[in-house]
Amino acid sequence: MKTRKLFTLLAALTVATVSATSVYADTTYGVDIDETNISGSTTVKADINGTAGSVAYTIEIPEAIDFGTLENTDAITSQNFVVTLTEWEETGNTSYTGVSVYFKNSTATKENTELTLTTSDNSAGLVLDYDIYTAGGASQLNNTALRDVYFFLDTFTPSDVTTTPQGGTTYQAQLDQYQIGEFLADNSATIDDIAGHYEGLLTFYSMLSTS
Repeated sequence: MKTRKLFTLLAALTVATVSATSVYADTTYGVDIDETNISGSTTVKADINGTAGSVAYTIEIPEAIDFGTLENTDAITSQNFVVTLTEWEETGNTSYTGVSVYFKNSTATKENTELTLTTSDNSAGLVLDYDIYTAGGASQLNNTALRDVYFFLDTFTPSDVTTTPQGGTTYQAQLDQYQIGEFLADNSATIDDIAGHYEGLLTFYSMLSTS
C-alpha cells in the first residue's frame, strides 16, 4: 500500500512539473505547418526521477507438506517445513526493513479461515483440519486471522538472507488424527468409507514492511 501511494505521488509530481518545463533535447520532427495547415500540436515530455528506492526479494516456500498415511488414532502427526528469504537487493534509498509473510487456506472466507484437506475419492464428506505452529510446535500461528482471512507467519529481514538449502526458518504443520475416529463415530461410517487421497492448498502472501 505504501509503495502504491508513493508511485502515485511521483506521478503527480511529474505531471505538475512538466507543465512548467521547457524541453530542448530529443526533439522529434514530422509535423508540417504550412499555408493550408496553419497550426499543429506537439507533445512535450519530461521525466523526473524520485529519490525513493526499491527492493527486490525472493522467498522460498515449500513445494508440499505431506502428512503421509493417517490412522484412526488419537495421536497428532506433524511435519516440519522451511520458509527462506534467499534474496534481498535494495536499489536507491528505501525505508523498507524487511518482508512480512502471511498464509491462508486457498478457499478461506471471512466466515471460515480453517486450514483444511479434502478428497474427491469418496462422498463421505470428511474434511480434515490442520494447524501451523512455530518450530517444535511451540506456538500456534493460525489462531488469529489478519486482513480478514490471512494469518501472520513471520517477518524476514536482510540479515535472514541465506542460500543454504533448508537454511531458513522452520515451522511445523500439525494434524490431529482424533478427528478421523470422531467422524466415523458421528456418521456411523467405516474406514473404507473415508479412504482416499486428501489434499489442500496453502497460499502464502508477502508484503514489504518498514518496521
